Amino acid sequence: MIPHTQHRMKLGALVGLTFSIIVTGTYFYHKVEHFDYIDAFYFSIITLTTVGYGDLHPVTDTGKIFTVFYILIGIGILVAFIDALSQRMVDKKMGRMENREKKRSQKNKPTTKKEAKMKEYYEHVQDQRSSIDKDKTN
Repeated sequence: MIPHTQHRMKLGALVGLTFSIIVTGTYFYHKVEHFDYIDAFYFSIITLTTVGYGDLHPVTDTGKIFTVFYILIGIGILVAFIDALSQRMVDKKMGRMENREKKRSQKNKPTTKKEAKMKEYYEHVQDQRSSIDKDKTN
């Protein structure tokens, strides 16, 4: 399990990278492909999520080359972000399960008073067995 602060740092970095790649794509498609900002943002998201409706597409060679690298880099970042998010969720669930198990084991843990009673009862049983064994030999 990764400590909570490392999860937060990793998620924070990946959120920043995801945001920056979307902003970069939006700006690029606005400037190079002459999409308005809404269409550029829309195309950036559609491209990164691999939905690709086909209603918008790059027409310049520069835009096509950029899109190839944008997809390769962007999908890697998105997959890492989803992986980190799911790992954090799993670790939180495991932590809750461990805490629950720890509480259960502490409840069932014998206290000193219980241990003393158990020892007394055990000695009593041993004495009874000894006296039964003596009666059998006589």
